[in-house]
Amino acid sequence: MDFSEKMRKETSPIWNAILNHPFLVELAKGILPMEKFVFYIRQDYVYLVDFCRAVAVADSRVQDIEDFKGFTEFLNKTINLEMGGIERYAKNMEFQQNSSVKQSPLPQTTPTLATCYAPPTLNRLTVSLPQLCHACRAILRWRRA
Repeated sequence: MDFSEKMRKETSPIWNAILNHPFLVELAKGILPMEKFVFYIRQDYVYLVDFCRAVAVADSRVQDIEDFKGFTEFLNKTINLEMGGIERYAKNMEFQQNSSVKQSPLPQTTPTLATCYAPPTLNRLTVSLPQLCHACRAILRWRRA
């Protein structure tokens, strides 16, 4: 069993809890109230803004040119596809993405990405590393595809 399989097996209860979360169940069944979905979209946009900032910080720290290219392309796709998709959706659904940016994030929405902008005495990449693991895994999966 490789590392990924082992981690997947050990985190199976967490995966099951996520997949059975009422939000996802209602979304999958097509019965999620629109106001809950719009709230989620707005929170997702707030998250993506900080997530992209964190990826940009990581991008500025990589030494290998291929990694640099990979992070840059991943950042570009996140901004243009994910955030752009939310912006187009917001326009079609008649709510402004600008209000999403100004919206106060919930504590669970805001990752600790502010550590990327920590005082210079801290290694910014190190303190933000837990939040960037998601980005790194996504980039690796994307580059292998």
